Amino acid sequence: MAATILPFIQREHADTITKYRSIVDEIKSEYLSQSQRFPWIVGFSGGKDSTVLAQAVVEAVLETPPNQRTREIHVVANDTRVESPFVTVVLDVVLERIGSASNAMGLPISVKKTQPKVDQSFWVNLIGRGYPSPNISMRWCTDRLKIQLTLLAQKARAAGIHLVLATQRPDAKTFVGLLRSNIPSRIALTVQKSSESAIILDEAGAEDLLGAGDMLVKPNGQAMSRVHGVFLNRDFLKSLVRSRQ
Repeated sequence: MAATILPFIQREHADTITKYRSIVDEIKSEYLSQSQRFPWIVGFSGGKDSTVLAQAVVEAVLETPPNQRTREIHVVANDTRVESPFVTVVLDVVLERIGSASNAMGLPISVKKTQPKVDQSFWVNLIGRGYPSPNISMRWCTDRLKIQLTLLAQKARAAGIHLVLATQRPDAKTFVGLLRSNIPSRIALTVQKSSESAIILDEAGAEDLLGAGDMLVKPNGQAMSRVHGVFLNRDFLKSLVRSRQ
């Protein structure tokens, strides 16, 4: 049965398979880059998106010669202590399997699960302190239950780590002032409102962008400029990376 299904999948989803293959190749190229050798932190929730990312990273490292697997990779999952126990058990099992398989295959991959402190847990704040249930205007749980982005950004800036944060919906309650002050360089694509532009760039303007690569770039300590991304095919990018090595 499997022998008959596999050719069908390869034929019907050839474009998707090709795109996935190119992503794995790009991850491998970046892993082997000598321009910087910082460890990688791969966020993992057990959902479809993070699972595909983790799979691609593992495949890229597996295709790397053992003597070149020198960059550490940390797969980090966050247990907010709110999810169903069944979900938590599944996450624990998956993390254990990732760790065991990585050790067996000699991959420089470790796993870590983070949790909020007991005094900042959901139920302590909701029942013990009487906090209201989180909603769109009162999202007190974001900074208390998950990895604290503000603290992470402060440490990254102090240590010289390249930290890249991306969001699909700029939210002032998530991207608070202290967090933004520790992200000195900003890039904004098209947004709907000037207030969203202000969250990213500290000024309006991104709401007037045209899309399709149009963006505003504000490097650290420099004035904001408008640039337009161009299409670069994969062969050109690979040749550029090789010329830099």
